[in-house]
Amino acid sequence: MKKMKNIFHKNHAAASVIETIIATAIVFAVLLLFFTSIRNLYHVHVREDIDLQVKCNDIIEMFLSSPGRSTTFIKNWEDEIDGSDILAGSLGFAATPTIEYGTFRDDAGDIDTTVLYNEPSAGSLISSCFLLGTQVVTGDETYKNIEDVIVGDIVKSYDLDTDSIVNRKVVDVFHHFPEEMTPYYLVVNDFLKVTPNHLLFHEDHWIYFDDISVGDVINNVVIYSVDKVFEQMPTYNLEIEGDHNYFVCLSNDVLLVHNDDSEMNPWVSTHKDSYVNSIRSFGGDYYVEYTYKDGGTDQGLYEIKSKSNYPYTVIDYDKIMKYQNGEVEYATAKEILGLVSTFNTIYDLYDFHVTITGESGIILDGYGASYKDAQVVVSTTRNVLIYHPPRLGNDFDYVTDDPPDENIIPPYYEIGQIIVRMFF
Repeated sequence: MKKMKNIFHKNHAAASVIETIIATAIVFAVLLLFFTSIRNLYHVHVREDIDLQVKCNDIIEMFLSSPGRSTTFIKNWEDEIDGSDILAGSLGFAATPTIEYGTFRDDAGDIDTTVLYNEPSAGSLISSCFLLGTQVVTGDETYKNIEDVIVGDIVKSYDLDTDSIVNRKVVDVFHHFPEEMTPYYLVVNDFLKVTPNHLLFHEDHWIYFDDISVGDVINNVVIYSVDKVFEQMPTYNLEIEGDHNYFVCLSNDVLLVHNDDSEMNPWVSTHKDSYVNSIRSFGGDYYVEYTYKDGGTDQGLYEIKSKSNYPYTVIDYDKIMKYQNGEVEYATAKEILGLVSTFNTIYDLYDFHVTITGESGIILDGYGASYKDAQVVVSTTRNVLIYHPPRLGNDFDYVTDDPPDENIIPPYYEIGQIIVRMFF
């Protein structure tokens, strides 16, 4: 009996050792599985094609930006591409929208202007419209879906001169294809569907729908939601005789909207007094950019430009030409874009290539390295408006030209596209 107890104790001790070994093995197996999973997870996140695409998206946003300066007491608020000192400037192609432009003469520091021009309708290139089902207020104060409105219908309009609501005739209707609208539309208060570039009357002036925010009160309507839907759909608009505006329904209320940007298109001489009285920034929401004739200092063109957000990405033709003409070294651009480092990261192996095309053809014919023999290539594409600034003709003279618009090449926009490729 005593021997049996000893054997039992010995077997029990042996079993304890075996159990300990098994438990330890299980722990090691679990740890091994854990670390293997973490390693695989890490590798998923550093897949080169995904990492390359992320960097490509980042770079195109940098090219499409051109932040303004913080100070208002400088001649040119918008950052410029300076080939001689690119680190002090900006790589971005983007331009701020031109509100007005005209000619000037600088007489001992006093700027004399005689001709101004209204802004061009960039919005006319990309339709500003409403989506299917938008209700328009008719002359008998009922509602009619915008897609059902026809020429000759009577709608409610607003006479700004007499501050009164009047009946006006529809003189034209516009049905636009999806590709003619902005990249996204807005849904206001879960009801009204409209492109962000459409004009809305608010506090005695016109604003874009893209400018409204949750909490705004517009025509006694509280805005409680503004959602972006990144989908292009058929859109509709109307042209109204006389006042060029009409009312649309927003749930149980109505909003006054502009029928088009037609009043701002084309550039038309207005011959009005200007507030351009010195070579300085306006501060606030506007600034002035000056272009002197032939490098002189006494006459030329000016543009009044806006610092506010715009519902399109507008890029500047002159900035693009800085790259096309080789004024920006590729190695320097790579450094600014974070593709060169002192830590020998994977980004050091990446290269990029930029192409910009417009309605007139190829504008930037492949800036950067060649991707012909690259192992992996990814790309990001954005639709843009390309702004061509006004130009002075060779025979322009502020003094003899009255008005001097015959020797001015007016500015214009063209629809374009930018493609950034990243590769290694």
